[in-house]
Amino acid sequence: MIDKFSNMDHTEQFTLRGLVRAGCRAKKAFCSRCKKDVVGLFMNGRCLCAHCGGEVSPRAGEREFTQSLPYFVVPDDIKETIGEKPASLKVVPAFKNINKTIPNSYAFYTEGGTLFCTCDGVTGKRFDRTKKQMGPYAGPFGDRCGHYAE
Repeated sequence: MIDKFSNMDHTEQFTLRGLVRAGCRAKKAFCSRCKKDVVGLFMNGRCLCAHCGGEVSPRAGEREFTQSLPYFVVPDDIKETIGEKPASLKVVPAFKNINKTIPNSYAFYTEGGTLFCTCDGVTGKRFDRTKKQMGPYAGPFGDRCGHYAE
């Protein structure tokens, strides 16, 4: 599968089923194997002890949080190729241009979570309330923008 991605024409569209993550949902729990309070990791529909991997029951009334992991959680269809719990992944850039591969921009969102404006430091777009769509914005950009400090 990795060879397929590395040899792919960057103009070809594809979808990777599943998700590669560096963390997961978690909740405080008690582990009967470890005989202590632990972090329970929600993985594959079960809550597992972060120390021994045994199944645990999350504590009632505790809030969920995100827990970083020392490995990547990968979809089943690529585990055979890269392993069950890879600590590192080889990343093949999709484009030769780094700005296309890893877009970098400033963005300002409204309290409701809607994108209001975005820019890359040179060009920008801002929501035009009269046209009800994003349109070109001439600046100022970045830390000179009035929304930057918000």
